[in-house]
Amino acid sequence: MWLFGSELRAERKALKRRKVEVERALSLLPFNIETVGQRRREKELLHSLAQVDKLMLMFGHSTVYMPQGTAFQGTNVK
Repeated sequence: MWLFGSELRAERKALKRRKVEVERALSLLPFNIETVGQRRREKELLHSLAQVDKLMLMFGHSTVYMPQGTAFQGTNVK
């Protein structure tokens, strides 16, 4: 399945929203990470940010091929 036009723009928009959400969550973490839970949360957020950046690079092309059966929605990126 090929994504282009409005579908591709919708995915890019969802990814941008997700990136803003993750960056905001990162900025709300305490300056000094002290607990195990805070370290885990920071690690999860950094991983999510890396995933979103990778997907934004992939969806930056004018046409994107999605394998059949892939149910990707930018809002589902964790």
